[in-house]
Amino acid sequence: MERSGPYRFAVTFRTEDAAQTAAQRAGAEFVREGTTVRVSADDFVEGYRKSIRLYGAGTAPPTAAPPASTPGRFWGARLP
Repeated sequence: MERSGPYRFAVTFRTEDAAQTAAQRAGAEFVREGTTVRVSADDFVEGYRKSIRLYGAGTAPPTAAPPASTPGRFWGARLP
């Protein structure tokens, strides 16, 4: 038995920041309480792939540099 789409996949993140980062992907949307993000696809495999990409987007490490107001320190380590 074959089922037709659309297929919806929802991913719940631990923090709103992670959900916001993941929701910036094209086709993604917030669903509930600011921590759940959903993607849809007409094909199950494509929907599954989109949902897996959400995990990577929501768990990517921050890329921001430390504030300039912390002289002598870089990412928590003291510089000589």
